[in-house]
Amino acid sequence: MDLLTWRPLAAGDATAWVALKTAADAVDRTGDHADAAEFARFIESPGFDPATGSLAAFDGDEMAAYGLLWIWPGAVSVNRVRFLAGVAPRYRGRGLGRELVARMTDIARAQHTARYPGLSLELQSVAYEGNAGHAALLDKAGFSASRWFHDMRVDLTAAPSLPPLPDGLVYERYSPEFDERWRRLRDHSFADHWGSADVDAAFWRAHYTGAATFSSEHSAHLRDPATGEPAAFVLAHRYPADPRDLWIGDVGTHRDWRGKGAAAALLTRVLHDARAAGFATSGLAVDADNPTGAYRVYERVGYRMVKKWTAYLLPVEGTG
Repeated sequence: MDLLTWRPLAAGDATAWVALKTAADAVDRTGDHADAAEFARFIESPGFDPATGSLAAFDGDEMAAYGLLWIWPGAVSVNRVRFLAGVAPRYRGRGLGRELVARMTDIARAQHTARYPGLSLELQSVAYEGNAGHAALLDKAGFSASRWFHDMRVDLTAAPSLPPLPDGLVYERYSPEFDERWRRLRDHSFADHWGSADVDAAFWRAHYTGAATFSSEHSAHLRDPATGEPAAFVLAHRYPADPRDLWIGDVGTHRDWRGKGAAAALLTRVLHDARAAGFATSGLAVDADNPTGAYRVYERVGYRMVKKWTAYLLPVEGTG
């Protein structure tokens, strides 16, 4: 590892990053296809500074490994930092992954101390089922498997049947006038979800309805005319790497409307419109132990599990 050069990621690293991700996906089969636009979204994301939140190892012009840290707003007692990383297949088995984790942990600790000095720090990373090497690396680095998730997909070849809307609710496409109300509904509906934290308006605009991948024309809500407030919302994304797949990033239902068919009725209508617009499939990710019964809702709509992944946590000593 002494011959590798370590430095933060920069805008000019897109080609090397895409090459690493493509080679890794060919081995790991995560379906996580990458392109230069996705790299730009990471590097140019508001609130993210690659100089202090990223690191990569280079062998000449080839990227051997990379790591990114995402610090979300809203931490209360624990600052849970998302740790995204990858090692090119031909550099695996040499201890590079362990060195990357150690270096990124030091970077995370420094960022955490500056931003949340009174809180505990945890690193969160994920490993897909079938990638035993990645899971073993996280285990050796001190991470513990903490939560299990499923990626689900539905084929839109046939038009989904539309269940009736819950009494009184109206189906409407996303409109900017509801943006702040969607953010508040997101915080409300996700408050009892594992690992969730409230997001402020700036973060919401940058990573949700202001994201380059946000598909406003395929995002919608059910609104209660009696209050004027949305009862449920679906926030969708369209990624350049797979333009005929509609990715459902968030589905939220106000607690007063849970168990009344709002989420299923709304999501089915979103998929119906997506099929009419030319989408062939739709995907989403769900906590296998979601407390609201979301998994069963998605199955009723037609989604089926296609792969599993695990969230790992590493409590960082000397924090909190």
